[in-house]
Amino acid sequence: MNILTNIHVWLILSCLQVVYSQTLQDSCTRAGEAGPNLWSFVLSAPNTNSYVAIGFSPDGGMIGSTAIVGGKNPSQVLADQGTLQLVTYQPSSQLLFAVGSSNNPVPRPPNFQLSIHRDKISIEFDYESGEGNQTSDPYSDLRRNHGILNAVGWGILLPIGAMIARYFKDTSSWFYAHGFIQITGFFVGLAGIITGITLNSNLNVNVDRHKYIGLAVITLGCLQIIGVLMRPSKKSKSRKYWNWYHQNVGRILIILAAVNIFYGIYLTDAGSEWNVTYGVFLAILVIIALFLELRLLKKQDDC
Repeated sequence: MNILTNIHVWLILSCLQVVYSQTLQDSCTRAGEAGPNLWSFVLSAPNTNSYVAIGFSPDGGMIGSTAIVGGKNPSQVLADQGTLQLVTYQPSSQLLFAVGSSNNPVPRPPNFQLSIHRDKISIEFDYESGEGNQTSDPYSDLRRNHGILNAVGWGILLPIGAMIARYFKDTSSWFYAHGFIQITGFFVGLAGIITGITLNSNLNVNVDRHKYIGLAVITLGCLQIIGVLMRPSKKSKSRKYWNWYHQNVGRILIILAAVNIFYGIYLTDAGSEWNVTYGVFLAILVIIALFLELRLLKKQDDC
């Protein structure tokens, strides 16, 4: 029985042409004209305990695509056959392929929403020649801008502004430098969050934790601006409480922003380059902050 099954599968696959292979987590896609106005597609991939998906897209994007998502679930009966009915006068030439995150093979209750994929490609398929060519990600620039704006705004400028406020109060222009850098960092980070909202509306992926941390960051940023506008005078008795509030909210904001930046890099599987680049910037800031903190403590001891 197994021999006949293997021969049957081999005969089917031998009639299909390889469209794309060895690009998406060692997956292979085959396609062939099975009859008049009838095409067969076979997507095969090694079992990495994650879902694999193929989608037929009108514009190369995920939204509005017709897709099949498959994953192995040992606790249930394993399906050996599936059919997707597509009724169209103009077959979609844009094919999408995705591999899900590890150890998350199938959508789970309560919302059965797919986890974000760890790898994906988009190809343009020619039904006349039976060949496919990889196309660029339509949202790659938006995703890159989202990461850069947030990393620069929340993850670099805000820590620099906080360091100026703590370590350079003996200079006459520290307040203006601190305010300018923090305002610039806030609006750069705000632009990054807006690109993230746009990206989420187009991709519709499950990144709730990333969104919640981002919401906390922008909320704390707004609270800082409101706090500055309501800042009491230096002679006010409440000024020391305001200082405590302003400093600690800023610290929490910076920590959450750094965590979310690394988490966002992890979600997009952007690679070690992004982690190393931001990690180097962050390490430099930490080293400078430690040096300035030691210098500040020494000054306080001398006094």
